[in-house]
Amino acid sequence: MRKTTFLYLSVIFFACLAVYANTFFVPFQFDDIVAIKSNVAIHSLSDIGLIWRYWPTRFLTFLSFALNYHFHGLKLPGYHLVNLLIHFTCSLLVFLLTKLFLEESGIQQPAKENIPLFTALVFAVHPVQTQAVTYIYQRSTCLATLFILLSVYLYLQARREKQPGKRRIRYLLAAASSLSGMFTKEIAITIPFLILITEIFFPAEKKLSISPALFFLFLLPVIPLTSLSTRLLRFSDFRAVSLQTIGQNQSLTQMQYLLTQFHGLLTYLRLLLVPVKQNIDYNYPRSYSLFEPGTLAGFLFLLTLLFLAVYLFQRNRLLSFSLFWFLLTLAPQSSFLPKPDLVVEHRLYLPGFGYCLFLIIFLSKYLRSSFLAASILSLICGLYGVLTLGRNIMWRSRVVLWDETVRQSPHKARPYVNRGVAFEEKGAYNLALKDYTTALTLEPDYAEAYLNRATLLAKLGRFQQAFQDFEKVEKLRPHSSSLANNRAVALALSGQLEKAIDEFNRALTINPRYAEALRNRGIAYFRSGKMELAIKDFNSAVNLNPEDPLSYYYRAIVYYQVGLSDKARQDLNQYSRLTGQDYSRLLQTMEKLKNNRSGIKIIFNAW
Repeated sequence: MRKTTFLYLSVIFFACLAVYANTFFVPFQFDDIVAIKSNVAIHSLSDIGLIWRYWPTRFLTFLSFALNYHFHGLKLPGYHLVNLLIHFTCSLLVFLLTKLFLEESGIQQPAKENIPLFTALVFAVHPVQTQAVTYIYQRSTCLATLFILLSVYLYLQARREKQPGKRRIRYLLAAASSLSGMFTKEIAITIPFLILITEIFFPAEKKLSISPALFFLFLLPVIPLTSLSTRLLRFSDFRAVSLQTIGQNQSLTQMQYLLTQFHGLLTYLRLLLVPVKQNIDYNYPRSYSLFEPGTLAGFLFLLTLLFLAVYLFQRNRLLSFSLFWFLLTLAPQSSFLPKPDLVVEHRLYLPGFGYCLFLIIFLSKYLRSSFLAASILSLICGLYGVLTLGRNIMWRSRVVLWDETVRQSPHKARPYVNRGVAFEEKGAYNLALKDYTTALTLEPDYAEAYLNRATLLAKLGRFQQAFQDFEKVEKLRPHSSSLANNRAVALALSGQLEKAIDEFNRALTINPRYAEALRNRGIAYFRSGKMELAIKDFNSAVNLNPEDPLSYYYRAIVYYQVGLSDKARQDLNQYSRLTGQDYSRLLQTMEKLKNNRSGIKIIFNAW
């Protein structure tokens, strides 16, 4: 039996590896830029409190990013390897939990020995999981799911333990896993309810005794109290949420969000059954009334699923349980608490276990031939795996991913902005400018689109148009440190160094920990001949972000100019270590440029 289990786990591991082998160099996408690449909070492990303050209810997620950054810098394979290992562990737990559920249901192995394997395989290779696994930032979803599955597994193991001492230890481990999940992502609030329904569906020794499960209900206040006490969440957020992050200067009410989720349920079920036309940024229509056709259809389908789950409770406990699992784990992000994004695929990662379990149990029960069932399930896994590989190919290129997103959501502004950023990185400035303008045609008050277009216009030397766009951003978001920093860069590029320094001062007044603004102001001081102030700013930038190579490089230039060659060499050594560039060649360049400030080209890196 152990050999068989090891074989099955090996199959699951290699299935995960096979469909995600092409993701190790997928670039930072979407929120990865802000949450990882530019996030000073995770760029040093010396201040754990800073990581906590950045997002308390996702502290463990960002701590994992900080560890990645500590060991790998911004090298992509390390981040993707961690995501893949987390996904494999979740798939492993799906396998182990399914085995336990079968045993608790009285279905003995080896009669149904393929059910855990295929449940885990479908979970592992399903294309809809790519947004949680390939998209680095959504590690929060995968890691929280790991703790959720582990909590339920440890709870069941504790309940089966005969020795009181070991039983208590396992209950404590289950509680520790639950608490860890609640500081990983807010979806972990479902843990007490999942443990409770597990106890109801699979009572110990066929006798309902929910007292251990009730203990976990005491963990329910952890997430809301942490969110409210740290001002991550306000009571007004329960009534409405701003849509500024997706380019709309309006709000979404609680009722509108709830009604839209009824419609969204149909999309989620379609994605699970037929995972085609996937989209990283859905342009989902907002629902205003229950009696809109899509909304009403989704609401009736939800009632049907609930009725079916109750109906199956006495007839097929596992099918009933899988439906309750799906609906319960989807609820935290798809019910009454409004979010700017109406429908997103990574919300299906944890509910996907319920879908996989239902699919495998249903096919195993109603296909009389076990060979036929295994053949069909193998075919499903193969098809899902091919689709996952194809979806991951899109993730490998920002331009390809956002080009596809624009085709899927042609009337939404944000995909155009993101494709514009991708074009800009490739040097396709005219295409980027066109996308930013299209976004502003769709959403005339989109501050981010104005800001991106302004900085691009400044790059192109079209300063008058750039400053007009900066003025529009000022009206929309007057206290933006990014606006002040980028406008300062444009002023510096146009030769107005003193005005640029004043604007950098404004950016740093708004956000004193803005490392990029400090570095940019240091360059402005250098160009103004204020070497001591330049060195002071570079020192501060290095202290805030010790892994940023540019701060070392620019400080080395200033050190060479003032005759501090030894310190310059130390900084060049750090720059070489962080970028992999040849140290001796950098040193030769510095020697050639010594005492020749006019020959030094420093690019203001604000984008």
